[in-house]
Amino acid sequence: MKVISLFYDIIKEETKWPPLLLYHPTKSEITITATEGEMEQVQIYNALGKNLTHLVHQTRVNNVTFRIELNQLRSGCYFVKTRNTTTTLMKH
Repeated sequence: MKVISLFYDIIKEETKWPPLLLYHPTKSEITITATEGEMEQVQIYNALGKNLTHLVHQTRVNNVTFRIELNQLRSGCYFVKTRNTTTTLMKH
């Protein structure tokens, strides 16, 4: 699996573990790449557990990649949930 976190930097990690967003702050956009089954749906939650997916614009690049625009979210800590994994994201 590959994991990519973007803020004009690209971090790639080849691993057999589930997808991870590495602790890498972003201002506007992230891209997540993983296996096809893992990427059926991507959801965004705030620290209180409220689903904020409706506030972000998601673009399915292909069967294994999502690009998510975070412009509508305030700065803070968020959780990105894929089918089997939840990881932390910091938005500045």
